[in-house]
Amino acid sequence: TIQKLRQAGIKFWVLTGDKLETARNIGYSSRVIPTQACVVDLDLDLSLPADRILSSIGHSLEDALARFEPYDSTMRVLMITGAFL
Repeated sequence: TIQKLRQAGIKFWVLTGDKLETARNIGYSSRVIPTQACVVDLDLDLSLPADRILSSIGHSLEDALARFEPYDSTMRVLMITGAFL
């Protein structure tokens, strides 16, 4: 079913309450994340001073965009932690 959604060009989100590594393993085992996909993690160190948090978010997003550039949109996977949200 997931393959058919992907072939139809439908994009979807999967939300879990799991740790990043567990969520990644679930994504690969359920084939939500294709093995050849570009996977980018967005996480945030909440111990940073407030003025550095915004800068860190900006750099993380710029890095994600740069890494996704050569990949088709169906091969881009963004994994976001609760701290980053």
